[in-house]
Amino acid sequence: TTTYVYPPSGYTMSHIVAFIPSIRTIHYNGDVDHNDSMYCYYGYEASRISITCYNSEQRANPACNWLAVWRK
Repeated sequence: TTTYVYPPSGYTMSHIVAFIPSIRTIHYNGDVDHNDSMYCYYGYEASRISITCYNSEQRANPACNWLAVWRK
């Protein structure tokens, strides 16, 4: 699942000072064992931040949380 975070009104990507993503909801399916994976990563783009959350045993799309600090 990919989520996009845009700067608030009046801010640009140059105003971001901190960003932390995390997985909020995981929907497991099947046996959870040693060969399963789960990750949440992000990347800065020109006008937004993209967050990707994934787990290998998902039966529905995971959801993510994020915290962003913008300063002028």
